[in-house]
Amino acid sequence: MAPSFFRPTSAAALVDFLAPVAAAAPGTPFFYYHFPTITNCTVNASEFFKVAKETGRIPTLAGMKYTHTDLYDYGLCCDLEPDMAFLPGYETMTLGFLPYHRRRGEYGAVGLSFSVAPELYNAMVAASGTDEASAYEKQIASRELFKVLGRHGGGGAGAVTRTSRQAGLFSR
Repeated sequence: MAPSFFRPTSAAALVDFLAPVAAAAPGTPFFYYHFPTITNCTVNASEFFKVAKETGRIPTLAGMKYTHTDLYDYGLCCDLEPDMAFLPGYETMTLGFLPYHRRRGEYGAVGLSFSVAPELYNAMVAASGTDEASAYEKQIASRELFKVLGRHGGGGAGAVTRTSRQAGLFSR
């Protein structure tokens, strides 16, 4: 993840920041967490991947978690690095990300509500491309889930925990 205090202003500066982090675990695949809403780093992920590839400074770079709404930039990443793992993080936009993965033949994602409502997302992915109306209804349900979580303190981990406790899923 990009630093949020002294933010990089170029892809080269972001690579400079992340290269030593990746080098600290040279035998471990490195995933970049692109979350500009939190970090306020405005470097496009596609530019980061382009510079990382050109310089070879992060040889263990294996993909990223992409928590952003810019589907154009996400698509550029998928085009630039077709063999890397790109994992979207905005569940409320799942349908927007799926076309990039249909072409690649796989889909993976990382997000809070995937663990709370896996059946919803599995059904959405299964319906996408064959029953768009059903897939869209499931995307609406995903947004509704986040509305409920918002009434209980936001869409973060705390809201999921509180809501799960209220539903009797956790004892504490």
